[in-house]
Amino acid sequence: MGFTTKQATQISQWVDAKDFGEKAAIKIKGIRNQAYAVARERSTNQIQTKGFDPSRASSEDLTSLELLFMCTAHHLIEDWQGIEIDGVDTPFSPDTALKVMREGGEEGLVFWHFVDTEAKRIQAEADKVKDDAMGKSESSTSGQSTKNPK
Repeated sequence: MGFTTKQATQISQWVDAKDFGEKAAIKIKGIRNQAYAVARERSTNQIQTKGFDPSRASSEDLTSLELLFMCTAHHLIEDWQGIEIDGVDTPFSPDTALKVMREGGEEGLVFWHFVDTEAKRIQAEADKVKDDAMGKSESSTSGQSTKNPK
């Protein structure tokens, strides 16, 4: 019996984002990158430690959506170009991306959804390429065993 070890590879891709600027493109990482997974897990733990008692909420607490925006801004977006904020071409930083999502109203939510959807697509494509290369594509086996006739 042999084992295959998990090899960490950083998957990212430039994606045209014309809805956010005439020449906008965003470099997005695959959804299953380790830093994003850890950040999501920690944000979930933070929410769970507060419990469900509304009286324990404070103005310093972040909502689950704000935590999700933070995870996305810091771990799914690698770079961007052509993104304008208040009419000014703005260089990428995780804090600026977070500001767009948190303070952008409906457009901020649309921006987050775009990044999330593309991160899932990028990961699915990378997984398919890997599976095909390793002979693990869906069409490679039927999943049924055959018995030797006697």
